[in-house]
Amino acid sequence: PETDRVVFVLDRSGSMDAPFGASTKSAGSHSRTRFDEAGAQLIRCLEGLGEDARFDVILFSDGIRHFCRKLVPAKEKTLKSLARWISLNGPDGGTNLRPGVHSAMSLDDPDTLEADTVIVLCDGQTAEGPTWVGPFIRMHNDMARVRFHAVQLGGGGDGTLEALCEHTDGDYVEVTPQR
Repeated sequence: PETDRVVFVLDRSGSMDAPFGASTKSAGSHSRTRFDEAGAQLIRCLEGLGEDARFDVILFSDGIRHFCRKLVPAKEKTLKSLARWISLNGPDGGTNLRPGVHSAMSLDDPDTLEADTVIVLCDGQTAEGPTWVGPFIRMHNDMARVRFHAVQLGGGGDGTLEALCEHTDGDYVEVTPQR
C-alpha cells in the first residue's frame, strides 16, 4: 500500500487453523496454517513500509482484540512484540469481520481515526456475508475516506473482501498455497 498509516484486520477464527500449503509435518512439529501465513505476510508488509510507518492490528473472530488501540511506529522492537502477540492469540471462534472493520475505522469515536488504509487478512468466509458492505461503506466512509485492501488466504471466499476493496478502490489479492 502507498501509506504510512495502516490498520491490519486479521482473521483469527477457527478456520484459520487450517493447513496452508504442503504439509511439512515432522516429528514434534505442525504444518503451517492460514493464520501463520497471514501473520508472516503482515510482518513482511510492515517491514516493507519501513520504520516511519505507523500501524495497529486488530484480531477478529467472535470478538476483537487490539494490539495497541492507536497507531505505533513499525520499529524492529515493536514488530518483534507484534509477532509474539499474534502467536499468543491463535485461531478460535467464528469469522465476524464487521466488528473488526467498525473498530478499524474508529466509528465509536471518528475524531480518533489516524489510519487512511485498512488491510484485511482473512480466509474469505465471513459470518455476515457481503450484503452489508455497500451500505456500510456509503454510510461511514464518505468522511473517513479509508481505503481497504484485502488478502484472502485460500479459495472459497464469500465475496465480502472483494466488496470492501471494490467500494473503496482498494486491491484484492487471493493467495493460494503452493503445492
